[in-house]
Amino acid sequence: MSKFFKKLNYNIIKYSLKINKFINRNSLFQESGYCGLNDVRKKLNCKRLSIQLHKNDDKEQLFKILPLLADSGIEVEIIEFDKILEDKDIKELKGFAPKIKVNFRYMLDANYTGNNVETSYNIKTYSKIIDKIECLTKTAKMNFSQLEEQIMFIINQLSEYISYDDSNQSNKEQYKKKSSLTGALLDRKSVCIGYAMAFERCMNNLNVESKIIQGTVNPGKKMLEKDDGGHAWNIVKINGKWYNVDITALSVYKQIAKLESTEVNKIEEHNLIQKYILSDDKNFTNHYKLEDNGISCKESLKGRFKIYENVRRYKNILEGYDKGRKNNMLQIKLDTNNLSSKGKKNELLSIQEILEIMDSRNEEK
Repeated sequence: MSKFFKKLNYNIIKYSLKINKFINRNSLFQESGYCGLNDVRKKLNCKRLSIQLHKNDDKEQLFKILPLLADSGIEVEIIEFDKILEDKDIKELKGFAPKIKVNFRYMLDANYTGNNVETSYNIKTYSKIIDKIECLTKTAKMNFSQLEEQIMFIINQLSEYISYDDSNQSNKEQYKKKSSLTGALLDRKSVCIGYAMAFERCMNNLNVESKIIQGTVNPGKKMLEKDDGGHAWNIVKINGKWYNVDITALSVYKQIAKLESTEVNKIEEHNLIQKYILSDDKNFTNHYKLEDNGISCKESLKGRFKIYENVRRYKNILEGYDKGRKNNMLQIKLDTNNLSSKGKKNELLSIQEILEIMDSRNEEK
């Protein structure tokens, strides 16, 4: 759409909404309507409007239109198919249109029960999720120079922060919440798709290509005993090569060990890493894609056991975030001139040191 037609479209919407103020809204307005971004002007007689957003749409045009709709009392939901809204966009939306809902559609390769997963959030809730994702990914980038380390750090952190919970499946609303970023990163209780979404969003923040895969598993021993076979996991692209990632499997194992008050068995843990974390298709046993997406994971990541042993030593960043250590990670890095007692002046601090400093500062307050 040219600049002329964009301006014309905006003016039509603006003056149409002004005219609507002089008519009987209750008698003339429809309850709800759906449209694309370029057709909003045709649906201004709706009380609730769902706007479908695709990758070729103009975000600038969207941000001009939304305040007009919000000021006119129209409830707006953005249905986002291609994840073109960045974190900064969500924060901007929160500033001028906090009541808007965003419905992310995760486009999956399989057409099993449809080819997308619907996850709807209000702006305020999604902003909380974004803050946690930023905290985790920024900490990873601050403390690890290699992309492989950053990704493994995030895998381990999510596996320890989120608990697998597939109870109360008959309660559709509750189970839907567990199948979302809200369940995974706010409630800390999720099923496999929640883990997969959380990892995918973290990779998006790292500018790393990843996908959510829908499929089935063959439950074995303790892992996913109650699962009826439906499952979701990720694949991630590192240096041009694809690798399998099933964070749910690692998380469930750690959860069981914690419930049974037993130490994590290093051999069993390494077997899990070998099979399910940054692994090739050969090792990735008992996982079956519902449809072939044409992507093969031909080899496992070299050195992943050593990388995992390094990242697993660190405390959980998100647990610290929940206790009030919010948005301090980068500030700590820039504040090292005041940390001469640590002997780390002008050097990058480790995660352990960051958490210790935050604890001491909270005690001082």
